Amino acid sequence: MDKTSSNQAVLTSCQTKGLDVLERQGNVFLTGAAGTGKSFLLQRYLAGRPSESFPIVASTGAAAVLVRGRTFHSFFGLGILEGGLDATVVRALRSGKLINRLNRACCVIIDEVSMLSGTTLKYIPRPLFVPPSTKQEPPNERQKVGFVRQQRAQRIVRLIKEKVSLANIAEQCGVKPERIVLYIEKLIACGAKFDLQYFTSNIAERQQISDAFENCGHDLLKPVFDALGGKVPYDTLRLVRCVRYTEILEKADNSKQEDVLYF
Repeated sequence: MDKTSSNQAVLTSCQTKGLDVLERQGNVFLTGAAGTGKSFLLQRYLAGRPSESFPIVASTGAAAVLVRGRTFHSFFGLGILEGGLDATVVRALRSGKLINRLNRACCVIIDEVSMLSGTTLKYIPRPLFVPPSTKQEPPNERQKVGFVRQQRAQRIVRLIKEKVSLANIAEQCGVKPERIVLYIEKLIACGAKFDLQYFTSNIAERQQISDAFENCGHDLLKPVFDALGGKVPYDTLRLVRCVRYTEILEKADNSKQEDVLYF
């Protein structure tokens, strides 16, 4: 980095370009040799930004102390991964504290990301990490939309308990079936419990899809889609994933695992 006549550190031309990239939306991998000013650049980027909106996480407790943040597993509610990754993620998504923390975060900075395995990173509970909408609506209109969605969600819960088919639920709610599945995902993430087995009883590839999720994980659909040769539609995969989430939750409850998260 350069220094002005007043001995105040300023960005080099390379760091200025890096800062410009950081200001954009999307994932950024910041790297460089020791002493090139990575920490300085990050501090400049975070200056004046609230820590709740721009949290810093690290792979270990010691590293977290150094960056004045918290551990990756703590921030994302993964704890010690009791019961396996899938069960841990499902439990995490039932935590109100985690939901609020993720929704407050505009950006998450991961220090020494190379120290985390690809498998762990894949299981970041992103289905509930929904940034606030930038669309400005009049307060009355926003309240109206929220009320309609709440009423629809309640109707979906009631119809599922009555074992109504997915197509009929969609028809009664006035939306497409794939939209109903998205509602179900969010309801499960908020702690709702369903018996969804009847949704997939007529899916011939049910076992093959389950095996693919077992091998590829549940966070991303693309690896499962590829593992099945691209022959199973994404909407079907999403539905089967919902069923598997409920099965994982049920197993966790039956085994009386403690629903403890580490914050």
